[in-house]
Amino acid sequence: MATRTWSPEESIDLTFGEAFSTLDLAPEQLAKVKQLMIEEGQAKEDRREVVRSAVERMRLGAEAETKHHEELRAVVGDDQYPKLKQILTNGSDLLTIHVTYDRQFRAAGAPLTTEQRLALAQVLHERRTSRLDQSISLSMLDQAVVSRAEAFLDATQLDVVERYLAKVRGGLARQ
Repeated sequence: MATRTWSPEESIDLTFGEAFSTLDLAPEQLAKVKQLMIEEGQAKEDRREVVRSAVERMRLGAEAETKHHEELRAVVGDDQYPKLKQILTNGSDLLTIHVTYDRQFRAAGAPLTTEQRLALAQVLHERRTSRLDQSISLSMLDQAVVSRAEAFLDATQLDVVERYLAKVRGGLARQ
């Protein structure tokens, strides 16, 4: 048995016809209400299609990223892959260290080792991606960065980080 498909007009009449009769609308008013409802229904369907399209793009992007990471894992092996993934995740923070801190660490006579650079990048990444409201919690976040960095930075290096964070905090306070 075939299922009957209703036109938009028939669907509106079936669903709302009785209720609309209580409004005492002139025929042209009722026709305009129905027209607007049909247009809104089409607009909603268009929005759903856009969402489906966006979801599909996200799915395809996720599949591509998964494939990329599988290829990376095949190249470096299961043992090194987690470290590579962390390095890639912290890429912008590694760049921040290079651009912002390295010169200051060298000037202070305390350049970072590779392991210190990676550990500091992880701490900065966690600070940057924290869900805390940074306008309220920046000082708390900075304290957490310094506290965690004490485990792998020496006193001179910590001083460089603290001075930079204080400078950033001062800049944000002026905004």
